[in-house]
Amino acid sequence: MSPEESRKLKNKARLQDAASIGIAALSIKGAMGNWKEMQEQRKECLEFDRKREERRERREWKREERMRGVRDGQQLQYYANSEPGMARGQG
Repeated sequence: MSPEESRKLKNKARLQDAASIGIAALSIKGAMGNWKEMQEQRKECLEFDRKREERRERREWKREERMRGVRDGQQLQYYANSEPGMARGQG
């Protein structure tokens, strides 16, 4: 094999190695992008669940207050501070 042929084969091998490294880097970049997107979606889901639980607790608290007010014959505080008509149970 001549020095020229040897040089061409080395350059070809280097180019193939560089292409393989580039493809691997793109794959890793894509995987990292997917990972970050998945983390963001997970964070959004956790935030949604937290807010949903807060709403559920508020509803339960209001239900308990309403039942307590009915038993004690008192007008509820949140009815007294709400829009007109709410004290009559129209809302």
